[in-house]
Amino acid sequence: MTLLAVLAYVLTGAIAGVVGGLLGIGGGVIIVPSLLFLLSFSDLPKDHLMHIAIGTSLACSCINALAATHFHNKHKKVDWIAIYKIIPGVAIGSILGSFIAVHISSSLLQLIFGVFLLGLSFYFMKFKRPLKEAAVIHPKIIVFSLWGSLISCLSNLLGIGGGIFMVPLLTLYHFSLKKVIGTSSCLSFFISFFGTLFFLYKAYFSTSEGSEYIYLPAFLIIGISGTCTAFYGVKLAQILPSPITRRIFALFMGIVGIFMIL
Repeated sequence: MTLLAVLAYVLTGAIAGVVGGLLGIGGGVIIVPSLLFLLSFSDLPKDHLMHIAIGTSLACSCINALAATHFHNKHKKVDWIAIYKIIPGVAIGSILGSFIAVHISSSLLQLIFGVFLLGLSFYFMKFKRPLKEAAVIHPKIIVFSLWGSLISCLSNLLGIGGGIFMVPLLTLYHFSLKKVIGTSSCLSFFISFFGTLFFLYKAYFSTSEGSEYIYLPAFLIIGISGTCTAFYGVKLAQILPSPITRRIFALFMGIVGIFMIL
């Protein structure tokens, strides 16, 4: 691995850590397209690059989200009642999504991810929180688990950890913005954790080709640099006004989405 590649992985992890801590989304939306681009210069099989990017992204997001969760929890911004209720569905959906991902072609996954990013860009550009705060709603465990299954399945299919779907869901149930971000970070950890376990199973117990699903050098560098910068994302989440941050993020996601499709 060249020095330039190492620096690129460090930068990817640093940005993913800040974005993950700031928005509570785990950083996968940064890691997957970055890895897809960087791995295209490696000797890895070209028809499996998207699968490798997804598997590696989940492993990295697991570390980044855990660090962000730790810092958010220190500020008491994680709603553990919601976590306990949604975990059963998250475990099932995460494994299902990862299973589907390894059986879809890399080009189709790339197209799906690109379309997803464009939709995400539109959502972040248009979304506005209600002016009046309402009482927090904690649905029954079966309802939250069903949501968790759907969200974690989609998240692990795309390799993005899941917080990006949890943010609007928790907002729907009137969670405060700070608790939305903290709780989403925690849920991103569990979603990416279960997905990573599945890819590790594929790597070492299922098939001889599975070891390619997680690219170890990228995982170590991105994971470490992302963990180091997650703290700053959490700090920014406590002090920055969200509208400007959301619009910048939306513009960036739109550009990356178009790149992925083309």
